Amino acid sequence: MPAVRWAAFLVAFLLSLGAAAGSLLIPSVVALQLLLNPGFEDFGPSGPAAWVVDGAAASPVSAPAVAGTALRIESSLTEARVTQVVPALAGAGYAGSVRVAAGPNARFAALRLEFLDASFAPLDTVEDQHTLGAAFSLLSVATTAPLHTAWARVVVRVGPDSPGTFVAFVDDAALTETPAGATQTPTATNTPTAAVSSTPTSTPSTASPSQTTSPESATPTRTPTLTRTPTPARTPTSTRTPTPTRTLSPPRQPSPTSAPGGSAAQPTASRSPGAPPSGPFGGLLENGNFEDTALAKPLFWSKFGGELGLTSGAYRGRSAATLSSQGGSTKWLHQVAGVSPGAWYVAQAFARIDSGPGEVFLRLTWYADPDGGGEALDQVDSGALSSSGWASITTQPAQAPPQATSVRVRLMLRASAPAAAAFDDVSLLEVEPPASTAGTVTAATPPARTPAAPQRSPSGRPATSASTDPSTAGLRLSEVLINSPGSGNDSASEWVELVNVGHLPIDTAGWRLGDADELDDLPHADVAPGAYLIVAARSARLPSGVALIRPADGQIGRGLANGGDSVRLVAPDGSLVDALSYGTDTSVFEPAPEAPVSGATLGVRDPHGEPAGENWASTQRPTPGEPNVFPVTPPGSNKKSGVANRLAPEPAAAGRDAESNTAVLLTLSAAVIAAFVGGSALVIHRTWPRLRRRFPRGR
Repeated sequence: MPAVRWAAFLVAFLLSLGAAAGSLLIPSVVALQLLLNPGFEDFGPSGPAAWVVDGAAASPVSAPAVAGTALRIESSLTEARVTQVVPALAGAGYAGSVRVAAGPNARFAALRLEFLDASFAPLDTVEDQHTLGAAFSLLSVATTAPLHTAWARVVVRVGPDSPGTFVAFVDDAALTETPAGATQTPTATNTPTAAVSSTPTSTPSTASPSQTTSPESATPTRTPTLTRTPTPARTPTSTRTPTPTRTLSPPRQPSPTSAPGGSAAQPTASRSPGAPPSGPFGGLLENGNFEDTALAKPLFWSKFGGELGLTSGAYRGRSAATLSSQGGSTKWLHQVAGVSPGAWYVAQAFARIDSGPGEVFLRLTWYADPDGGGEALDQVDSGALSSSGWASITTQPAQAPPQATSVRVRLMLRASAPAAAAFDDVSLLEVEPPASTAGTVTAATPPARTPAAPQRSPSGRPATSASTDPSTAGLRLSEVLINSPGSGNDSASEWVELVNVGHLPIDTAGWRLGDADELDDLPHADVAPGAYLIVAARSARLPSGVALIRPADGQIGRGLANGGDSVRLVAPDGSLVDALSYGTDTSVFEPAPEAPVSGATLGVRDPHGEPAGENWASTQRPTPGEPNVFPVTPPGSNKKSGVANRLAPEPAAAGRDAESNTAVLLTLSAAVIAAFVGGSALVIHRTWPRLRRRFPRGR
């Protein structure tokens, strides 16, 4: 008992002392500047110190510059990037800014703030993009770091007005950190010698928060004042990557006016075809006009199957998205947007068929989960078209179900043979409740239709028909063992798990499964609704009682490559029912999920969910014949799937007698002491790594 009383007294004393010290120390870390060499004053043989310049030649210049020297970049590529990575904390607030001016042929710049976990996997992204002028434009972003954040990457992207060499100038970068729960206080590190005039870069109708700095001979403030809140609302000039942490309800957009024939008019109808876009396009979608590109791909858009690309033959502007299919099946581009339950929405796009027999249409699929995952609540299709010239397609006004928090907008290509299509000026708008719900298609096309689930014979096998839509097929991929533990021939130990998500039994005779190079005919097996079946290579070892079949040649396709490959499931009618690509293979998903490590499997989070790369992840452990198990729930996600993603139970710990209670209190005392000492050294801990980098030994 004396030990217990002593420990309790010590805990109470140190808690009060630590609280007092903490109240003095915490304000000292508010709005901490994180970037090294933010003004690009220090240059080495390879470029600006602490920065990485990709795709461009870098050099210092004194004019134009905000103050001192600026970074001059010159490139002949479609984009140049200037990046720096710094440590970051989950839950802290971050505000970044940079000033960029256009030289010859430069057109746009964007400031992107990316949050990464400890393994540098992306978690969340926020971006601000501007059209450049000769004067310096201020780009700024502000947000809160998501769960599991360990690093923040600042990326300045600059692109040309037309193909060829372009020049741009970058200066006065900043990234400040505000601890969780603290108020972000705008600060200025230097006193300006003259005022810096700022004017909006767009008309009042676009409500742009952007600012440009007028040319001044005097030196302005080195660190711009940041006034945005840590989590900004969606604005027309700032783009945000749709991620699982994005749960804000979008602002209500004005209802589109009616065009002749009853179709909803384009929000940018005042622009003539071929004219460059006047600003961000897409309503609730990011990069709806496909002008924001990197590595010959449109940003913010993902794909299921086919090949995603760009074409200069746009409906308007510089580029449009392309989707090509090498087989007779349904493929699509897609993006998730947040919605308000019960609100009404309209999706619009311009599209055309570039080659082959096919048709294009829009599809809206509603979900209760904010990241567009889980089982679909409802679905709406537009009319379809097969025109070789640009034509408008529009969904009927659709009401989000009461439980919906997100919608996946899909640009669909349905083909019976190799085909290619192009899409441009895609938008999703929230509208007022319509007087009539009749959908329209401006081109002469077949009426709207939703592909029906395949009809099944009494044996459970799908009847031969046109290409099956993967989102409605009953048999799906569920889990894949790619890199088996131990040495030897991996391909002989691989297995693929299938699950029947339909309501009828399915006979696998006539089905085919394989990799990117080869498909194997599956032998007969009946898969009951909700049941699992393993397709195993010749040496794969599985628990007793697990239903399995083996291909005749003893391996899956030609063997699954550990670094990247694809898995394909094909119905008896030849249609691609489900597919997966991982690692370096982007033939199905782009981006593709990472390849699992040795002994781990790649599993689908929800077999009922949308075929999408984010629906696949490395599992906690292999579970052949059972629902998949994942180590943690993805940041910000709120899965409500009917298929449980079980987590490992946490063991309970509690003291059972006086001795254990004493031990707990003594341990707590030690922890409080450590916390107090750590709190006293908080500023040193937060600033020492950066001081050490600024002043290396021997300098």
